Order: sequence, then C-alpha cells, then structure tokens
Amino acid sequence: MHREINVRILLIDDEKLICSSLKQFLEKNEEYSVDIYFNGRDALSKMDESYYDIVLTDLNLPDFKDFELIDEIRNSGKEMPIIVMSAQFPDSTAIHIIRQNIFRCITKPFELEEISDCITDAMRCRV
Repeated sequence: MHREINVRILLIDDEKLICSSLKQFLEKNEEYSVDIYFNGRDALSKMDESYYDIVLTDLNLPDFKDFELIDEIRNSGKEMPIIVMSAQFPDSTAIHIIRQNIFRCITKPFELEEISDCITDAMRCRV
C-alpha cells in the first residue's frame, strides 16, 4: 500500500539512539517522512537539494555549536519551522528564538509525544 507523505522532516542530531527512536515513532504517522543527519554540514547539503517542511535539530552538534546551524539555515533563506532540542540552553536563547524565528525549544530528555505534538502545532501555524 502506498502512503502519502505530507510532512517532510529533517532531523539533525549526533545521538543515534535519539534519531532512530524519533524516526521510528514519527513515521508511525503515515504522513511523516523523516531524513536523519548526524552533523550540520551534511544536513545543510541535503537542504540545498531537497525541500523540508520542518527542521528538528539538536543545539550542539560536532560541527556546529549553539545557534550556528540555525544561523546558516536562516541565512540561506529557508523559512520552515525549526524545533531545537538540547539538554541545556544558553542564556541567549530568548534572543535567538526571536531573531531566528525558532518555533520551539524542547529540553532533553523529552517524551516522544512532546515532539509529535510540537510538529503538529508547527504545521498548523504554517497554514
């Protein structure tokens, strides 16, 4: 049976267990398709080739720290909702949320349903 993909999600996190758990959980919703990248450079390259409805990213990656990756995404002209995950957020988080139009920040550890609800909210706001 063919499933219709309506929401393409780019998931960027260097923690493989988080990525595999999120992908498996989110793709239970047949409208979601999740592509995983373990570093920011590879994710940025893929964003040049493919369209994504939403980005779900860790704040600290091997090749980007704090909000550097989000700066790169926004500087490239991409306006999709961005959800940021992190165990700790820097003091400057509120400023970045406003300047970079970040949809939501979620503290690790989190419940999988929290991510799913956040994606649903983000997609509702786009309509």
